[in-house]
Amino acid sequence: MNTQTISTKDLILTEDDVRRLIFGAKTGHQRKPLKINKYIKNVALLFILFAAVFIALNSPAYYMKAKFIYQNNFVSQKQTQNTSINAPVITSGTGSASTSTTNAAGITNVLADNYLYIDRISLAAPIIWDVADDNASQLKNLQNGVIDLAGQAKPGQNGNIFIVGHSSYSIFAKGHYKTVFALLPELVVGDKITITYQNQTYKYVVTATKVVNPNDVSIRENTADQTLTLMTCVPVGTNLNRLAVIAKPVNASVSSNLLPLVK
Repeated sequence: MNTQTISTKDLILTEDDVRRLIFGAKTGHQRKPLKINKYIKNVALLFILFAAVFIALNSPAYYMKAKFIYQNNFVSQKQTQNTSINAPVITSGTGSASTSTTNAAGITNVLADNYLYIDRISLAAPIIWDVADDNASQLKNLQNGVIDLAGQAKPGQNGNIFIVGHSSYSIFAKGHYKTVFALLPELVVGDKITITYQNQTYKYVVTATKVVNPNDVSIRENTADQTLTLMTCVPVGTNLNRLAVIAKPVNASVSSNLLPLVK
């Protein structure tokens, strides 16, 4: 009987032998893992690019949020309370309506009429009343402040005062209030809100916050009692959902840290 001698050298597997055993002899199978890795890298690069562009376009809003977090976590409450407040000047003879309040430090602040004030997020913004309920009218008026939609209740009336503002809007768009409600998600139950309307000051306290989808109109529905609802888009920089901050009237003192000039 004939026997064949097999050397140890013949038993050594090369890298190509291993690839053929795993992926088969076809070259197309050998390249498949490389194609998958390239696809994953491309997706990752696209995601990073998208995130960078998104953050850049919404940088003013994210700056405000970062500043708020820093001030509330690293700046002591005592230092914040002792910060001097620049009260606005009332120009005589202009006929501008205003009200005044005195804070705990004994500083008198003058509040401009038709304004929204929220102490916790240092917000002071003009309110444009009775804006038509269409996209063009809303976007135009949002350039000048926050808007009250026509047909809703007014301060002092039973029903739902419904006020809308941008959380973040295109940096190329007109207006100075594109991030007016960027910090609205920071409000919590118990926070104070003040509205000045027709020479009167109306004070509210936050009772609830909720996130709804854009098609949910229940947050606009009238109520039997006096209600204030502030609404903006969330997450910041998107219009995926709506944040509603709901408040009820309360008798409380006001201590605004950011007040506009009454002209």
